[in-house]
Amino acid sequence: MIPVMERVVVHEHQWLTLSSFTDVIAVAGMSPGPIATNSAIFIGYRMAGLPGAVSATLGMILPSLILILIAAAFFYK
Repeated sequence: MIPVMERVVVHEHQWLTLSSFTDVIAVAGMSPGPIATNSAIFIGYRMAGLPGAVSATLGMILPSLILILIAAAFFYK
């Protein structure tokens, strides 16, 4: 996940420099929780403040949550 984030954030959109992205990964690695989610939240916050952090969080969590709920509905029946 981290190389994909690097390609998009650093090379395609140039939202962060490689040095800044490395700092983000270091901070996300020290924070509790998944590194990819923490990185996305931190990048979203740096780009758009609190709304960016919320959007990044939802973008990382909602797809998996929706798939799990659909699978759970089938297993429940």
